[in-house]
Amino acid sequence: MKILILTLISFISGSIPFSVLTGYVLLDKDIRNFRDGNPGAGNAWIAGGWISGIPATILDFSKGFIPVFISIYKFEISGWALVLIALSPILAHAFSPFLKFKGGKAVAATFGVWTALGSLHISLILAIFIGIIFILQSEDSWSIIMGMFLFLFYLFIQMKDIYITSICIGNIVILIVKHRYFMKNGMRLRPYIKKIFR
Repeated sequence: MKILILTLISFISGSIPFSVLTGYVLLDKDIRNFRDGNPGAGNAWIAGGWISGIPATILDFSKGFIPVFISIYKFEISGWALVLIALSPILAHAFSPFLKFKGGKAVAATFGVWTALGSLHISLILAIFIGIIFILQSEDSWSIIMGMFLFLFYLFIQMKDIYITSICIGNIVILIVKHRYFMKNGMRLRPYIKKIFR
């Protein structure tokens, strides 16, 4: 019963559209009317700069971090139960029932979950992998997905933990589903990278 309740709390936490709410409260705007219509922190930055971007990012990060952190350090959840709890806020952010299952791209929630799972240094490693791919090519979605695959390889080599690896694989699947539309055109190499291969 405890695991079920914690999973439900994690899902509800992830499903709250903080970025959309931040846009309404601070800007009196619907951030979904900007750029690609994504109801996440990225559009909060575009709609209102740091005024809405910073609180939206912190809140979207926190809805992944807080329930997983509490589950680990307060209730000592581990194993397959932790896999379920850790993926719940990411899944809920991506397919929020409050937004008719049209949620955000789940990037901030992903970083929140991995910070809870392994501290800031783990999230920094993930950010570095994503950054490396972004330096090579310019499509954000490909940077995120390929960065996650590098992160998966790192976790497999360094931690050799089936549960952590399973969380990462589940995370990648969710991100691919959410980013598939933006990945259709493939990776776009940076001009300075193209010159190397000429």
